[in-house]
Amino acid sequence: VEREQFRRLISTKQGPDLSGPFHSQSLARVAAMETHVIRLQPGADLKAALDEEVCSMAWPAGCVVTAVGSLTCAAIRFAAAGEVSLLTGPFEIVSLSGTLGCESGSHLHLAVSDGGGRLVGGHLKEGALVHTTAEVVLARLDGWQFSRRPDPATGYPELVPVHQDSLPPGAGECSR
Repeated sequence: VEREQFRRLISTKQGPDLSGPFHSQSLARVAAMETHVIRLQPGADLKAALDEEVCSMAWPAGCVVTAVGSLTCAAIRFAAAGEVSLLTGPFEIVSLSGTLGCESGSHLHLAVSDGGGRLVGGHLKEGALVHTTAEVVLARLDGWQFSRRPDPATGYPELVPVHQDSLPPGAGECSR
């Protein structure tokens, strides 16, 4: 019923045809999205502040919608690197994306540019400090629960997303 109502709504709007098999599978999970906007002050640790914000709201699953701002330094783990690199700025935040959850923690990727326009990016780690501002839009993914489990194929704790339709009654609430 909800899928059919959504299709009728979409068919009255101009936009892409969502009747194909790929989109019809996606329609089953359409839900309202709660958003939250924060502005971080100079000196704030970008990753730590986002993790704290998500846990203070007890979100079991969320994502970064968009972010802009600047950093005095960037703490980044580059691809396949074991160590975190601390880069001295100032930098402009060009992109920030990733998943967040109060139980799962965050997995965030950051791209920044320096004064010469050179771009660098990788895994955001604690220690990236806000220079003038960081304006971040977060979205809660209603009905989802994120956790992480070690994946023998990668050697890292990887995301395990579970939809509430798959959870036993009473599960899916963040305990932090």
